[in-house]
Parts: sequence; C-alpha cells; structure tokens
Amino acid sequence: MANGTLVRVLIHTSVTKYLNFKAVDGSYVFNKGKVHKVPATDVEALKSPLMGLFEKCRACKFFIYVQDYDDNDPKSHEGMDVTKVPAKDLISYHLILFFFH
Repeated sequence: MANGTLVRVLIHTSVTKYLNFKAVDGSYVFNKGKVHKVPATDVEALKSPLMGLFEKCRACKFFIYVQDYDDNDPKSHEGMDVTKVPAKDLISYHLILFFFH
C-alpha cells in the first residue's frame, strides 16, 4: 500500500507537502450485521468471532511465526533457505501452510 499507484502519484505531484500520512489502526469487516476488527495478533485471533476454532489455531501459529521470525536466525525460517526464496513465495508458503493445512 505504501508503494501503491496513488502514493506514487501523490509524491510525484508534490501534493504530499500538504498531507499527513498516518498508519492504519486496523482493518475491519462487516459480517452478520456487525463490524468486526480483522485479527492482527495471536490474541486478537483467539478472541475473534470471524473464525472457527481450527482457523483460530492456524492464525495463531501464523502470527507467532511472524512475531518470532528473525532474518539472522535460521531456526526461525522453518527449514527454508531464505537467501534463495523470494519473500513473496516465502510468505505465500506460510500462508498456505498455516491456514489451509
């Protein structure tokens, strides 16, 4: 999002000197007549009414993996050689592994 087309246009046209950028506090969805926060941590995943028990467990594993990941610690790479795998493929692999298995 920070490198999206809109941001590039705003920077190119120098409009950014009149704007303040702010980090998004969270993402929300409308489900069954209510607004729910999309989980962004393992604790939020466990409390979320948006997922069933198995999905909550998978989401927690994924969030814990992301929190514990360290570029300099091969033990946190889940056996993958991160120097040879593109980041996009690595993220896709873990999303599939944690959410669909």
